Order: sequence, then C-alpha cells, then structure tokens
Amino acid sequence: MPIKILDLRESSAFGGTNSQLIRVFPGLNIGDENINILFGYLADNSDEWLLRHSYKIGLDLIKIPYQGPYDIGVIFRLAKLIEKNKIDIVHTHGYRGNVIVRSILDHKLSNFRTIITKHGIVKDRGLLIDLYTWIDKRPTRLADKVVAVDDETFSRMIGLGLRKQQLAKINNPSPLPNSFDISIFEKSNLKNELSIDDRSSILIYAGRLVRKKGIFDLLEAVYRLRTKRQNFILLIVGDGSSFNDLQAYSRKLNLQNNVKFLGMKDDITKYLAISSMLILPSYSEGSPMVILEAMAAKIPIIATRVGGIPSIISDNVSGSLFSPGIIDELVSKIEQIMDDKSYAKRIADNAILSLDRFSPYKIGVEYINLYKEIGYLKIK
Repeated sequence: MPIKILDLRESSAFGGTNSQLIRVFPGLNIGDENINILFGYLADNSDEWLLRHSYKIGLDLIKIPYQGPYDIGVIFRLAKLIEKNKIDIVHTHGYRGNVIVRSILDHKLSNFRTIITKHGIVKDRGLLIDLYTWIDKRPTRLADKVVAVDDETFSRMIGLGLRKQQLAKINNPSPLPNSFDISIFEKSNLKNELSIDDRSSILIYAGRLVRKKGIFDLLEAVYRLRTKRQNFILLIVGDGSSFNDLQAYSRKLNLQNNVKFLGMKDDITKYLAISSMLILPSYSEGSPMVILEAMAAKIPIIATRVGGIPSIISDNVSGSLFSPGIIDELVSKIEQIMDDKSYAKRIADNAILSLDRFSPYKIGVEYINLYKEIGYLKIK
C-alpha cells in the first residue's frame, strides 16, 4: 500500500508558498509507487493564481471551501476528505492549515501524521502576526516533522522548543526542470512595450509591496542615484498593502521617469529577461523564490543579509549583499553592477553554477524521502 499524503495550501493566491509548489511539483511527480500525493487548497475569495499555473503543468488540485477564520465547518469538511482518501500524512504550509489540521486530530475526527513546512520567519511583527504566531505554536510543537526552508528558520524552531530530530531543512526549489536550461527566459519585445530605451539599465524588484520588503528604501536609493545618473529605470512588479503609498512616495520624490509600477504579473520570467539586476531590499525573508528565478535568468542579484538569503548567495561571489536599511550601501552596490560589467557577469555566472543544488528533482526527492520516513511510522 502506498503512503497517501495530502499537501494542503493556504489559498490559491500568488505568494512564495504557492510558487514553491509549482516549482517542486516536477520533483514530486516522478512516479514513485510507494507515494501517492494529493494536493489541496483552502478556497477563499483570493486570486486564483495557483489554479492558473497548476493547470499549465498538469497539477490537479482539490478545492476545500473556506469561508474565513470563523468557518468551523472547514474542520469537518477537511476531516471527511482525509477519511475518504485514507490519508496517512497531512503536509501544511501556514498557520491556517496548521490550526485546522490540529483541530481535526484534537477532536479525533481522523488519525494521521503531520508535517509542517515553515517558509520563513517574520521579524517586524505587529499584534496580528504575534497572534498568529502564538496560535501556531501548539500545532508546530506537536507536528511529527517541521521543515525549515533556511538556516535561520531552523534555528528559530529550535528556540521554540522543537527537538533537532523533529526538524528537517529542505531548500526551496529552483524554477526550472533543468537548472541550467534558461531557454524560458528568451528576450522579448517587452522593452518596446514598456517604452524603455535600449541604453537604459533596468533594475527590477518583484514581490509583495509591503513595508517589510524595504521598497521605500529602494525608492530612496533610486532618488539618490538619480542625482548622479539618469540612464536607468526601476520596474516594480507586484501588489500589496503599500501599493498606493509607494506610488505616492514615488511622486513625492519626482521619480515618474525612473520608476514603473507594473502591478501583479503571473509570469515574472520575461521581466527578468530584460533586466540588468534584481534588487531585494527586505528586512525579513525566508528563502525567496524570486532570487532563484533571477539566478536562473542569469542576472546579477543585490539583496539584504537576512533570513535564508546568505545561504543562497555568497557575497561578491554569486551576488551582492548589503545590510537592510543602509541606503548608501545599496546605492553603492547598484553603481558597482552598473559600472563594472565584468563583476556583474562574474557573479551572475557563479550564481547559475550554484543553482543545481536547488533542482526541483533534488528537492522533490528530499520531500519524498521525508514522507517515507514519517509514513512508515506507526500512527499513534
């Protein structure tokens, strides 16, 4: 009898957790007769990014209706699904799924083992995040296995009281079935569509537009850079709670000719293909998928020394790192890549050479081996 796993995602919206599923799926879908994985998501009213992308790669998803935090019925709906499919392991990826799954076990509605993947630690915590973290402590401590995607998260789980044997570290996967195949990043006519001069350096940020991502610092860096040179533009790809504030701040700094807000894009690859560098100025990160995408696109990366980033990028070897909030240092890093073409090429070349360790096939095998380790244990 194969081990049956339910991989449960928090929603169908765009985000690093769902991007991770799209990237790792080829490595999980290798036909191991001892493993049978079902993929599901809590269906709220969020954007259906995951559905669009899963369809493209042949990934079937189970929709679990979810009406919000007061929807007690989701516990019974999910328990029924688990019982019907004789699930041995439920693998969750966020506090929402963690709490629902633990409630099923607490009320003895089903019996199975649990794996939780922690996709990073939020540092600039407010009251809401503190509440979520407090609620999530018990499901995390009671999980059969907790997977950290970076060293910092692993250490934080130890601090939470988890035993080392309860923990595993598995990296996020690179975006390509073959880590060295960058054909999907072919150049396009996108520069013309965006009215960008061929002589301009193109800086790109891609991700959620929230304060902890450091995008206000990036706009300030662009403002300071503009006093020294004009022939560059920053593309900001993404959406979030700070979108309007960022646009207002850009206007205040009179950056209309140097910054383009492109909103949310389903496929970042074509924007990376025309870019001169990726900039990730975050104050808090896990193991960012966009860094792996930029590595595969063979463009230089500037990022902060936070979370799992230093375990992916070696400073001045496969990328350029700076301290969060130090805007003059960021400006200096941007200028170095603009002015020193050999340096820019070297760190981009080194980055793609290091990408093989993030192959989705390698990461997929690590998860499959973990499923076997947990699945062969007797259910309590």
